[in-house]
Amino acid sequence: MMSSFLPKTVWVKIELYDSQMNFIADYSEEIIEKDLNHLEMDTTKDVQRSVKLTLNNITGEFIFNAGANIWIDKRIKLWLGLTISSTGQIEWIQLGLFALTAPINYHDEKDLKCEITASDKAFYLTNNRGKLTAQTTITQGTPLTTAIQTLAGNFGETMFNFDPGITFTIPSDTTYDIGTNVWKALNDLAALGQCQIWYDRLGYLRLKAINLNDLASYSTVWSFDSTTTTDYFFIGAKRTFDESNLYNQYYTSGGSDSLSTGIVYDILTIDDTVAPWIGSPYAVQKLGYLTKINQNDVTCLTQSDCHNKNKWFCQQYLGFSEDIELYCPPIYILEAGDVVSINDPLSGCSGNYYVYGYTLPLVPKEKETLKLKKLNLIDMDWNSF
Repeated sequence: MMSSFLPKTVWVKIELYDSQMNFIADYSEEIIEKDLNHLEMDTTKDVQRSVKLTLNNITGEFIFNAGANIWIDKRIKLWLGLTISSTGQIEWIQLGLFALTAPINYHDEKDLKCEITASDKAFYLTNNRGKLTAQTTITQGTPLTTAIQTLAGNFGETMFNFDPGITFTIPSDTTYDIGTNVWKALNDLAALGQCQIWYDRLGYLRLKAINLNDLASYSTVWSFDSTTTTDYFFIGAKRTFDESNLYNQYYTSGGSDSLSTGIVYDILTIDDTVAPWIGSPYAVQKLGYLTKINQNDVTCLTQSDCHNKNKWFCQQYLGFSEDIELYCPPIYILEAGDVVSINDPLSGCSGNYYVYGYTLPLVPKEKETLKLKKLNLIDMDWNSF
């Protein structure tokens, strides 16, 4: 059934640019289609969007060298074209703006070719390319958007696409030491404001406010339903339990020897013998101790502050997440940060899910894998204890 409505021909082209985004050349005809792989997108990784491309190097034009067209100072735009059956015209979709990395030249009895790895612009903010060379402090009260623009701007970024209405401010002075990767700092700051950060397919640094425990309130861009015979886009689903962020005990300390209160701390335990946790499926008596440690918190000056911080952690972490791999024909318009709905009783998938990645084939008649997530956290009266 999948092949009956897929496009018979998919076109791929790459455009090469210099570091200032001046156009150099279009190398579409040189792409070796049999070596086309998949475009990978995963917002849980540092370099989130990547693809490998192989060029026919029969002319020798694609031998990499400093100053040559194939060199690590170049940028690539990757496009995918679909033929519109009614008009015969090609509709082009940009799949990413990438850094050209890790070129390889091959020569054997069968082939002369050049393989390049294309990585999104986070490449420039990670590893040796993204280290802070001075201790950097984001002061309390700085708007999250300003902090991210400043940090990324110090490394040359000028293209930003932030959700409107992000008003979160940094709750306390936050210092990053020399050698810290700026991409890690950007992700830490975004997480503080319940936001996700990534580079979109146009090359903009994207900041999206998302509450993974309230996905039901978000509009969906696509629906999958295995219970109807008219949904040709649902092929299958794999639902995985994830406890990597599950905690049932929380320890927070704060204060200082220089304060009248001294060192203060609080321990909050999900204890099956103590209200309101009696009968909880997350109790330490049932799961063992999964402890989150938060030491020397400068925002906690009293035991009450520590207790309130533990309650906040409890709201964020007491529950489990579902990781979903959903298999479907290629849907080229879906992007990280989108919300989709699934109805598949046979795998237990139900409701809205957040798209955090995908594996997108660049050739026809192959299926796409969407990477989805949903949190299932405890909903209760947090003032009851």
